[in-house]
Amino acid sequence: MEESDKYSSILKEQHQKLSAVIKGLHRQLRRAYRENNGDHEVVWERHIQDLASLQDYAEAMYCLATQHWAVHPDTRIQWCRQVAVEYFIGGGIYRALEKDMKRKMRHSLSKAANQKASEEFSHTDLTKQTPEEPSTQYNEIEIKKKLEEAKQNVQVNIPVKGRVRLLDVGSCYNPFLECPEFESIGVDLSPATQSVYQCDFLKLELIPSLAHSPSSDDLDLVPLTSKLGLTPEPTASPMTQLPRASFQVVVFSLLLEYLPASVQRWACCVKAHSLLVPHGLLLIVTPDSNSACRNAPMMKSWREALEHLGFQRWKYHKMEHVHCMAFRKVRDELPEHFPESVEKLLYIPQDFSDACYDDDHLPASERRSHSLGVNDPKHDAELETFLLSSLRRESIDLDSDLSSGLQLAEIKSCQDQVKQK
Repeated sequence: MEESDKYSSILKEQHQKLSAVIKGLHRQLRRAYRENNGDHEVVWERHIQDLASLQDYAEAMYCLATQHWAVHPDTRIQWCRQVAVEYFIGGGIYRALEKDMKRKMRHSLSKAANQKASEEFSHTDLTKQTPEEPSTQYNEIEIKKKLEEAKQNVQVNIPVKGRVRLLDVGSCYNPFLECPEFESIGVDLSPATQSVYQCDFLKLELIPSLAHSPSSDDLDLVPLTSKLGLTPEPTASPMTQLPRASFQVVVFSLLLEYLPASVQRWACCVKAHSLLVPHGLLLIVTPDSNSACRNAPMMKSWREALEHLGFQRWKYHKMEHVHCMAFRKVRDELPEHFPESVEKLLYIPQDFSDACYDDDHLPASERRSHSLGVNDPKHDAELETFLLSSLRRESIDLDSDLSSGLQLAEIKSCQDQVKQK
């Protein structure tokens, strides 16, 4: 065997062992969740006390991320960095605001025109009436006026000068520390390095926003940790609280699928909304080594869930092994009431069974063929019912931000496959 082949074989074996640690803990949590009849609080309390398993997981994830995944030209970390820089520094936030304003103005003008036509219809000979088109000039003037007002508000809340404040949840080793554009704070249940704060994000207490916003001009002169009342050394003590509206970016990279219950995923997203400033970004990366079409209903479902929280999707990209999503916080206040069981929209395939989709951390050559429920008829029926209900609820949205990953032909093929099962 040549030296290069021997080295590749060693790397492959190491990758398999590390992946087994990751997948094993995920399966253990989901199994415990089922065996405890969905009591996620009991399961989580036991989990956070299993320090040995947490440490093994942290070491395995650190090794995978730094020695295996980092060698690829496009990584989840690079995608998050590029999107955040484009949004806050490259003018993306203003383009998004302008798009919002134009959409609102079109809706407002259309509503006004319809109302006027309805009123005139009731007392005018319609055959003699010449319909009046809304003034294009008025339209553009109003859009520009509203956009300038929005920009001024954003300048107060989100300065594009200075470093962007970023919270990386489930950080492992705080990879964003190497990015000069960010002032990054990493938190993890079991940190792999000393640059990450130990924190159970599900139990993190949210305290009132700071009277003196950390977005002021002296941000780079005073460390963000001091502004937020944190110890400068992450290892000194666990993080137990954070002020609301403290960050411009919150990152959930390979976090949500770690949690065994959809209600826990929902709780994390609610907390992220509170920690973000107005117009901030929530970046979500979740594993999936299948085609973009395969789990399109799941991505649609997640999008719907986050829209209930006041988020709007800004970017979507399907890499070989992960889905990458960027959501803007477009509504500051959370609704008083949510639709019943809305947290179930944040499902993952493993919620139905561990019979499939449990090898997403492996390279393609090491994954077995995914066939839904081939050894589990019950799982097949449950997943089929859920997917079909998702497709009926609302057709797949083919707007511009989805064009990078989902094409019409793929979606129709996906729908046909589900219906034929």
